[in-house]
Amino acid sequence: GKTIRVRGKVTKYTASIMKKNWLHIQDSSTLQDLTITSKSTVAINDIVIIEGKLGLDKDFGYGYIYPVIVQDARITKQ
Repeated sequence: GKTIRVRGKVTKYTASIMKKNWLHIQDSSTLQDLTITSKSTVAINDIVIIEGKLGLDKDFGYGYIYPVIVQDARITKQ
């Protein structure tokens, strides 16, 4: 539930799933994507700064389980 701020490149974007936009970002420190939910829209390859609540081991059902997710993020494009 802690608020975090992260910068990265958008690698995947899906709009309007469960009334939220879902995106994945990646930074240069890892090859792993970080999943984010937001009301903001972005495009693949945008460089963004996200700020939102960190969630651990979130299970949305239907096999969608996220060990780490940032929810309800505010997004600033660079």
